[in-house]
Amino acid sequence: MASISSIYLTSTGLLTALLVVGLVFFVRAAVKDRTQTQSIPLQGSVGTTMNQLRLFLQQRGYRLVGGEPGIPQLVWQGRVAPSWPLAVLLSLLVGLSGFCLGLVLASLVPDWGVKPLGLAFLAPVAGIFYWRGAGRVEQVIVQMQDNALQITAQRDELKRLLPLLRGDATPAPGDAPSPPPPRPQDNEPTAHP
Repeated sequence: MASISSIYLTSTGLLTALLVVGLVFFVRAAVKDRTQTQSIPLQGSVGTTMNQLRLFLQQRGYRLVGGEPGIPQLVWQGRVAPSWPLAVLLSLLVGLSGFCLGLVLASLVPDWGVKPLGLAFLAPVAGIFYWRGAGRVEQVIVQMQDNALQITAQRDELKRLLPLLRGDATPAPGDAPSPPPPRPQDNEPTAHP
C-alpha cells in the first residue's frame, strides 16, 4: 500500500513540476517581443496612404523619429503600456500555482509541514516581472518597396494597421464618422416659420 501511495505522490510531483515549467514559460511569453514584418500592396495613392498611416499612428501615441538617408523609410516610435488585467491575471495564476505546488511538496515531504504553502506568496513576483518587461518603447518602421509598403511592427499593431491599409477600415468604437460633404443646396438660406 505504501508503494502505491509513493507512486501516486511521485507521479503527482512530476506532473506538478511540468506544470510549473509551463507556467514559467507562459509568464515569460507575456513579455516576449513579437515584432513582425509584412508587405502590404498599396490600395490608393502614396500620399493618401501615408497620411492615413500618420493620423492612425499619432492617435495611437506614436511619433515620427526619423528614417534612413537614401531609403524611403519612416520610423515611428511610441511607448507601449503594460496591461493591468494581464498583470493581475499572471499574479493570480502564479499565486494559485504556488499554493498547489506547496500542497504537493507538503504531501511529498511531510516533515516540512505547511511551510511549502508559502510559495503562494510568489504571486507579486510575476506581476512585477510582467510590468517591468511589457512597458517598453516599440517602433513601427514603414518602408516603400515598388508598389507596396513593408511594415515592421509589433504583431498586435500590425493587426490594427492591416484593415486601414487594405481600405476596409471601419471607425473604431467612439470615433465619430466624418460629416458628409456639403451639397450646393445646403448653402441656400432656409425659411424660418
